[in-house]
Amino acid sequence: MGVDWGLLRSRIKSTPAFVLDQDQVLANLRPLQRLRHALDCKVLYSIKALPLGTLLSDLCGKVDGFAASSLFEARLAHQASVGEGMLHLTTPGLRQSEFSELAGLCSHIAFNSLSQYTRLHAMAEGYSPGLRINPRLSFLDDDRYDPCRPHSKLGIGLEQLEGHLPPLVEGLHFHTVFACSSFTPLLDTVQRLLPLIEAHPQLRWLNIGGGYRYDMIDDLSPLIALLQSLQQRFGLAIYLEPGKAIVSNAGYLLTRVVDRFVSEGKTILVLDTSVNHHPEVFEYQRSPVLLEDEPQ
Repeated sequence: MGVDWGLLRSRIKSTPAFVLDQDQVLANLRPLQRLRHALDCKVLYSIKALPLGTLLSDLCGKVDGFAASSLFEARLAHQASVGEGMLHLTTPGLRQSEFSELAGLCSHIAFNSLSQYTRLHAMAEGYSPGLRINPRLSFLDDDRYDPCRPHSKLGIGLEQLEGHLPPLVEGLHFHTVFACSSFTPLLDTVQRLLPLIEAHPQLRWLNIGGGYRYDMIDDLSPLIALLQSLQQRFGLAIYLEPGKAIVSNAGYLLTRVVDRFVSEGKTILVLDTSVNHHPEVFEYQRSPVLLEDEPQ
């Protein structure tokens, strides 16, 4: 496995170009495939990690469906899968004018707030309604990455529900971590949600979101034991939403230097591409890994 950079350079005549390592994607999928077989759980690729149409088409049959966060992503998933497989959606920005189309595309919709649910859930039929829950458990030191940070817009706080769900709600969705290589946060989160699950036997599914780096966790047994327990006790269908775990180390941006000059004693290189709108680079000041920095 690995990219043959010499071969790529000979084939790619024009830059910028984005290269997807399909072998690496398949390698990242292996632990998720083991989970699918051990648990009969469903794996949904979270499109926002890399909304590339060719990737989605290639993942059809290798995952059980997709997870979208916008109408654009839902349309892209539907186009790539030709309507086959499941499509889950959750987003804080759910427009009333888009809801009927989204309900026609999506098999499951997790409403992000009680007001969103109240306004929209009865506007269409044919999908399974759920709620995105914020368990108010933070596992990250950096608030920028924390879905459960104070005043978060992501999900309904448990205290708002007061132990009760609307009668038509069939599922729960939560997401509490980012790039996590341990299942301890998941165990803690499920423990926090158990009273709500136990009190509502009408629940049919549980979406544990994304944020876990399955490709970096050797021992999957704690996750298997936890999810098997939920399936056996409550009869829940379990959904996983990996995104970064599938593609984070499988994409490469090829670029060329188009100008070079010295500015106040420092050499400046101008490329034929930009990372200015990549939040981890521009806002969070994360330095991209360059091929020249990697051992050859």
